[in-house]
Amino acid sequence: MKKVLSILSTIMLLGSMVAPSLAIAKSASYNPDPIAQEADSSFLSQPALEAIQNGKVEFSVKGENSSEGEQSEASKSVTSGDVGLVKPWVVSNNLTGKYSLKNFTLKGVGKYGEIWVANNLKFPAGDPRNDAGVANVTDAQVNYLLNEFDTKMYEQEVAFFGAPAERTGENSLVDPELYADGSGRVVILVDNILDENYYNPNYPSYIAGYFSSTISDFTDRNVMTIDSLDWTNRTGPNAKRPFMYEGTFAHEFQHLLHHDSDSAEENFINEGLSDFAQFLVGYGHADSHINFIMENLKNSLTLWEDQSDLQILGDYGIAYLFQLYLYEQFGQSFIQSEFKNQLQGIDSINAVLKEVGSDRDFNAVYQDFILAVLLDGKYQGDSKTYNFESINLTPNIEAAVGSETFAPAWGTDLKVITPDKKMGIKQIIS
Repeated sequence: MKKVLSILSTIMLLGSMVAPSLAIAKSASYNPDPIAQEADSSFLSQPALEAIQNGKVEFSVKGENSSEGEQSEASKSVTSGDVGLVKPWVVSNNLTGKYSLKNFTLKGVGKYGEIWVANNLKFPAGDPRNDAGVANVTDAQVNYLLNEFDTKMYEQEVAFFGAPAERTGENSLVDPELYADGSGRVVILVDNILDENYYNPNYPSYIAGYFSSTISDFTDRNVMTIDSLDWTNRTGPNAKRPFMYEGTFAHEFQHLLHHDSDSAEENFINEGLSDFAQFLVGYGHADSHINFIMENLKNSLTLWEDQSDLQILGDYGIAYLFQLYLYEQFGQSFIQSEFKNQLQGIDSINAVLKEVGSDRDFNAVYQDFILAVLLDGKYQGDSKTYNFESINLTPNIEAAVGSETFAPAWGTDLKVITPDKKMGIKQIIS
């Protein structure tokens, strides 16, 4: 018992540490509608022990305050009767790349998930968004999202992709007694995520959610984190941004599942499948990603984060459309095999194409895919190959042709050819 109190005391003290000293520009205004994007996956997927060795951990870990070989006794699973329980969970600072502990309160317990909301959802002092209350989350919103996760996301994604690995908390690197839970539920943390938008109220984008295998390693639980910004206008079918957070839940859950299936998968497949998961469970297409790629067609399919900050929306857009194209061309079994295949990137696509008996390789499929994006059913010949059935695309071809930038690897340059001035016919080719 003394050991438990000692560890909890250490956790509470370190969990209350202030955020890193970052320059915060005070502003009387704020951006009310930042674009959602994801966190930097490079540090969110690093092994926990590596994070410790690199000085990225701001709390004590197993072994620092306990005797070697001492085993913890598993605690019972939380129930709806435990709503109101406060517990520290591991969070990340996406600017510094560091991990710390923060207190969360249990707000809802479902069949497959449990939602914990951070006790402090405020922005830095002086931020106008604090008075506006844009980061507040209500119990009704929590219950709605938990029901969506239980009744739509979990069962459909597990049936399609496969179940997550069991993590019971007993091998936690922080405190096995604190996190031990045999329910198998997914822990969903709702937090005001520490990103550029947290420190700068006028920043154009924010991290809507993330899955960190590092955090799952620290706690030995299946954990994903969702931002608390503006749930009022970003949940439900009639919101300004319909189903945005529902889609984020579904998106991050695919990442959680994919980590157990193939943790080394390349971003363009992993992220494309996460956007596909949103479509799969009924939340529609990732509109902001698609709209961006329609206006910025010269974007690599395979290179990730190779351009500016907001340009990454194009990475998501083209990656999703590629998965949607594969789904429509080859069916759901192709996507399921791709998810499970232990090769990565282009090699994985080629392996599954061979598995399904296709006479096309990645290069051929890519060319057909790009033509489908540009034509989307407008070609009078092969309407199946150069077409999307589940979405109507409106690519801004003129903007792409007029752009002076060159397309990167596995991107497409567009040229205009006028074969006969008298006829005035223009043909656009890739």
